[in-house]
Amino acid sequence: HMYLCLMEKNEGWLGKVEKRFRDAIALKENLPDAYYYMGLAYKNAYRFGESKGFFGTVLQIDTRLQDEAAKQLHLIRKIEQVMPRSALAKRVAILDSVTMAEVAALFIRELRLESFYRREGRWEVSQALMRDVKDHEFGREIEAVLRIGVDGFRPLATGGLGLEEKVTRAGYAMMVLDIMANAENDPALATRYAGEESHFRDVRKDVPYFNAVMVCTKRGVFQEAEIGLFNPMGRVSGIEALIIIEKLKQILKMV
Repeated sequence: HMYLCLMEKNEGWLGKVEKRFRDAIALKENLPDAYYYMGLAYKNAYRFGESKGFFGTVLQIDTRLQDEAAKQLHLIRKIEQVMPRSALAKRVAILDSVTMAEVAALFIRELRLESFYRREGRWEVSQALMRDVKDHEFGREIEAVLRIGVDGFRPLATGGLGLEEKVTRAGYAMMVLDIMANAENDPALATRYAGEESHFRDVRKDVPYFNAVMVCTKRGVFQEAEIGLFNPMGRVSGIEALIIIEKLKQILKMV
């Protein structure tokens, strides 16, 4: 029932989860499931400190949920390093993957892209598409990113934008490279490593995102997925998206 309340998130959902938690541990004091789901509930309520305590208790109980609790604790510690303050950042931080629309919102709200981009009107965007964009939750932000013309964020051949598509590490690297090249007024950054050998076994030097991967990893914006691997088609998690934006702010001297 704790889990159902968490999934439905109806009015007063957190209070209901807390009540069911008390009911559960009254029946069995060291019930790991109760502590685990209470930790998930506080994470989803963005009460990260309390969430961490409950996941820590699961580890102390020493049960089958240890691995899952350890993963959640690792995520919470990463979130605390970034210290998301805005409602958008908190919402994104707990996501397993981010969409194109969410990335557009992060670029405008968290990175303040409009304040330093020197380019507009790079892509042709139909009026019909722009009308569809306006109805989106992040319509203003999507429109702004389209107007600026960030590489990797453009209309598809089908005419749509794929706003709910999950962003890959390769795709995010291409966007980040375009932002750095523009902010630093360095167009040559877009071809800096052309013709060089790849440092990653899963990134060939002839793929469109090769230079972006090389620049982003050499500049410390992205980390290797594993030793010698970049995992270009892997999805970007919410906390990874936020960490990269924080690193971009430092590189671009925005903090």
